Amino acid sequence: TRLTQLRLVAELLEDEKLPSEEERRRSIGIIYREAHRLSHLVENILEFSRSSRTRIRNGEVEDLDVVEALE
Repeated sequence: TRLTQLRLVAELLEDEKLPSEEERRRSIGIIYREAHRLSHLVENILEFSRSSRTRIRNGEVEDLDVVEALE
């Protein structure tokens, strides 16, 4: 997953297991890009939750407009 990749690269940097400056720069680029993607994903989820009358119950998404129409 994206988080796994971020953690792996961060651990390599922290443990100083990347031998060259080029590899360290590449790893920092990976962290930046993946963090940006995750931020974008979280923003989309927050926007969806604000704009939709949707809730999650017992792991299932429930659209309140549909539920109210059926009741």
